[in-house]
Amino acid sequence: IQQSREHADTVVASAHEVAVRYLWRPNLQDEGDNFIVEIAIAAWPCTIVTHNIKDFVRAELRFPQVALRTPGQLLQSLTQ
Repeated sequence: IQQSREHADTVVASAHEVAVRYLWRPNLQDEGDNFIVEIAIAAWPCTIVTHNIKDFVRAELRFPQVALRTPGQLLQSLTQ
């Protein structure tokens, strides 16, 4: 758990604020998730990290510069 916490701290420390200039709605079936896609597009290239993969893979619009990973996949890529 400590190693996971260190990796999470590293990811958060490298984060920066972005301005969302366009709304890409409707895109996802769950309206509550659309803001995440909009932030990701504003920050691309980037990665959306979520356990909620199924909702994001069914998006109407596709943005190849935005990767989609589970937290486990992200942690695995950080330790390789």
